[in-house]
Order: sequence, then C-alpha cells, then structure tokens
Amino acid sequence: GKVLLFEPSLVQRFLLTYKLSQDHLELFFSAVRHFGDWNNNPSAMQFTSAFRSLFNHADVSIKCSVKANRLSQVTN
Repeated sequence: GKVLLFEPSLVQRFLLTYKLSQDHLELFFSAVRHFGDWNNNPSAMQFTSAFRSLFNHADVSIKCSVKANRLSQVTN
C-alpha cells in the first residue's frame, strides 16, 4: 500500500472520483460522521479535522498545493 503512495514513478496528481465505488464513499462519510459523534451535518472545520484524522490514522500523507485544481494539470 505505501509503495503505491510514495513511489515517485507512481505518484498520482489527482483523484478520479468516477472510479470510486459508492460503497467506499459511504463508508468514508460514515467514518466522518462517527468522528463527530454521529453529526450528520459537520461544519467545514469539523469535516477537515475528521478528514485529516482519518488519513493520519490510515498513515496517508496529504500534500497541499496552490495549483491543485488547475485544469491544465488535469488535461495533461
């Protein structure tokens, strides 16, 4: 698992959400709700905190980039 995330030749620039199963998304958002004591409508700050905590628990690093959503990166 870690090899896929950190191998320089296998680095992903973006996540293709259409390839995700709805079940996986439902499980993720269920975990986010559980993190906030079953809050069905978390604030942006609560969601960000839960998101980071879940990724830290899974030992996944998130790199921030100012250019993360540029269309030119997606189409190349």
